[in-house]
Amino acid sequence: MFFQSLKIAARALLLNKTRSFLTMLGIIIGITAVIVLISAGQGAQELIVNQVKGIGSNLLFVIPGGSGKSQFSAPASAQGIIITSLVDSDIKSLRNKLLAPNIEYVSPEVRGQYTVSYNNVDQIAPVVGEDENFGVVRNINLTAGNWFTKSDVDGLTQVAILGSTIKEDLFGEQDPIGQLIKIKQVLRFL
Repeated sequence: MFFQSLKIAARALLLNKTRSFLTMLGIIIGITAVIVLISAGQGAQELIVNQVKGIGSNLLFVIPGGSGKSQFSAPASAQGIIITSLVDSDIKSLRNKLLAPNIEYVSPEVRGQYTVSYNNVDQIAPVVGEDENFGVVRNINLTAGNWFTKSDVDGLTQVAILGSTIKEDLFGEQDPIGQLIKIKQVLRFL
């Protein structure tokens, strides 16, 4: 009985080659599409989880300049507007354990894009102004050198920490620690 059913099925496949081919092609395309979609979904999920882990799942970013019109509107900074609504007193309030007892670290940040120069080599690079808590908040380990100290920040010491790309672009294999660079035409020590 089984072998007879197998013979009938084989004969039907041979007599209807085009229909059989198209049916198999449809099944193959369907299975491939499902596998690709599942893989893409898992890849996207893994990417998002790794990004959250990378910045820390316990971080809160306060970004001023929302228009208040819609929760989906872009921050004012994305529209090229300079924001001055967060000030030093706001940072002090966030650091005040009586007002904000669950906040462990506060690290204010100013961003821009400037020319960074060393020995007649210029690179346009993103520049981030931070305080002594940046490394702890972002969970970043330096491969060389030291983080800013509170006295560096309070004394407005002109020091910089380079990312690996700008370090490679400006210094190549040379050790940058202790060298003098220019950021927006102002000298900084590494």
